[in-house]
Amino acid sequence: EDAQVGYLFQTSVTGARSHLTRDVYVYLPPQYFQKRYAHYRFPAIELLHGSPGGPRAWVDVMSVIPTFLAQLAVRPEDSAVLVMPDTDGGLQYELQCLNNPGGIQDMTFVDRDVPEAIARIARVQPPGRAWGVAGYSEGGYCAANIALQDPAGYGAAGVMSGYFSPIPSQVPAGNKPGGKPRVVSVFAGRPALAELNSPRWYITHAPVSAEIPAFWLAAGAKDRQDVAAAMNFRQLLLTRVANVPLDIVASGGHQGSVWRAALDPMLKWMTPQLAQQAAEADAAAARAAARKAAEARKKAHAVTPKPVRTPAATRKP
Repeated sequence: EDAQVGYLFQTSVTGARSHLTRDVYVYLPPQYFQKRYAHYRFPAIELLHGSPGGPRAWVDVMSVIPTFLAQLAVRPEDSAVLVMPDTDGGLQYELQCLNNPGGIQDMTFVDRDVPEAIARIARVQPPGRAWGVAGYSEGGYCAANIALQDPAGYGAAGVMSGYFSPIPSQVPAGNKPGGKPRVVSVFAGRPALAELNSPRWYITHAPVSAEIPAFWLAAGAKDRQDVAAAMNFRQLLLTRVANVPLDIVASGGHQGSVWRAALDPMLKWMTPQLAQQAAEADAAAARAAARKAAEARKKAHAVTPKPVRTPAATRKP
């Protein structure tokens, strides 16, 4: 059955860097269980929810699994593992995937701890260009910010009704998970950090040598603020990358129906790129393994010449 519909499971990740422990949902596509893909290391997409919300919303509200299965029925070669972490640590919080100076290291958990943990337990590519990140609302901001902050860790980013500079966060009192939420600006008094975590600022100030991941944007037509933010960010991105798709969904505003409508085109745009990255990574790994094996064989067959002993001269009595 797993080879037909895939497999969804829940796990707990304790971050080696962030020291946070949270739930993560992982969906393994049908191809993961098929003989043809037995030695394939899959690309992965980290899906980030909005606030209030949690990772189950991708399954229960966004219907990501049937949407993805319909795509894979046509293009199985674009399969990927879907990773859905808890980005806030509770419905009462709104952490925005930010590293709070002296507080909760939320970005580190999402950006570093989760991909590394999943790469250890599932047959996926290590964190890198074969990983994508996408989200809606707060998760859209997270996806944009993380992709720009760690371009070596993600090859593509999908932003649905996101915003492009941080807003006040709701963090637990004392920065202790479970504490009463309080509204704070985590970068208050730190303007440089606030700018660094503002995608619309960063994209115009990043070094020319900085790598920019591929971006895909969407917004609901009835939310003028979302549309204006997406259009403005797209114009900024176009100063660094040649093509930035923007999907304006006519049927709604800042709401789930818009994100569900945008999900299918976003996945169709992102997964072929990640599949290509994964194939190239596997091919490079295979070439490296072949070179290593050839060197080992050459070394094993090398014959070390034995020293030639010259007979001692016979002395006459």
